[in-house]
Amino acid sequence: MSLPEPLEPTRSRTLVWAGLVGAALTYATLATVDAFDIIAPEVPITVPVLLLAAAVGGAGLARVTWLRNRAPGHRTDVKQAVATLALARAMMLAGSAFTGGYLAFALSFLPRWDAPSPRMRVVVGLVSMATSVALIAAGRFLENACRVPKQDDEKGPSDTDA
Repeated sequence: MSLPEPLEPTRSRTLVWAGLVGAALTYATLATVDAFDIIAPEVPITVPVLLLAAAVGGAGLARVTWLRNRAPGHRTDVKQAVATLALARAMMLAGSAFTGGYLAFALSFLPRWDAPSPRMRVVVGLVSMATSVALIAAGRFLENACRVPKQDDEKGPSDTDA
């Protein structure tokens, strides 16, 4: 029976595409809002706080996972490993989409910087974008922590047993 091929890390190209999709959806939404003369929504200040909390939680899980996978004699549960890897990839994809979306949001209000409301949208949008980048980094750390070091299962009898 052959072993399955190991999973590849998430490609940076995939994350760039997710960011572009997030930016395009945000731009389309803001264009629609502008076309109907609706007041553009404001990003609540709780958004970057929650994104940062998710990034800190992901980084903590990455540290625990890294230590657990390198503990001597520890066998990793397959379901837990798959769930952790899925969480890592979801964090990276969501963080990328949010980064693109919040960047597009902030840049769309930059020309109207002089007014207080657009200025607040730019600032909160850029802070949300920065915390989205932290979410990507935490997801990358978690994905790297999921790698299990190779074990020496091919040990033969020692030379002292002669």
